[in-house]
Amino acid sequence: LKANKIPKFILDLTTGKPSNCEYLSKVFIKKNKFYIDMPIGRTPAHAKEGKINLFISSKEKKLKECNPLIKAISENQFYVDNIGEGTKIKLLNNFYGQSITLIFGKLLKNSNKKNVNINNLVKIMSAGPLKSDILTAIKPYYEYDNKGAMEFSINNAYKDLIYFKEEFGSDKLVNLIIRHFKFAVKKGHGKKSVANVSKFAYF
Repeated sequence: LKANKIPKFILDLTTGKPSNCEYLSKVFIKKNKFYIDMPIGRTPAHAKEGKINLFISSKEKKLKECNPLIKAISENQFYVDNIGEGTKIKLLNNFYGQSITLIFGKLLKNSNKKNVNINNLVKIMSAGPLKSDILTAIKPYYEYDNKGAMEFSINNAYKDLIYFKEEFGSDKLVNLIIRHFKFAVKKGHGKKSVANVSKFAYF
């Protein structure tokens, strides 16, 4: 691309590889342009309402002229220091979220098998330090069979887990989490909500 055809700021809202973010930043700096990775947190429902979270790999003052746009599409803006850092934090965030989704889904799956009322389970868990929005978001998929607001797919979750492994390395826990998601994808369930992953995992 010719430099005069490229806008001053390239704002990348995708979740990719941090190493790619660092490479692209160097490419655009040579053209006197700025590539900024700012992956998205939250769900498509939040995006429609302009309430996503943004993990922004830049100082706020550097993006002063972009801030009206950034604030129009997001509720929370988290400015971090270095190119690629926002993407790294997003991958860490997603690894935690996907791990909890897998584990809590397993609890709900077992509850259904053993005739435990999952509303009671969530109510009691939420009364203590385990309280989390993710618990209430996952519950409908086991209570009403696949219906809920978590539109993030198993395919996307699996992709982010692979990026996480490439960036931060692997161990038995990381490989175990990834194995469950890979199994669900191979069985043809990749387009379904990540909230369902425990239904299709190999345990």
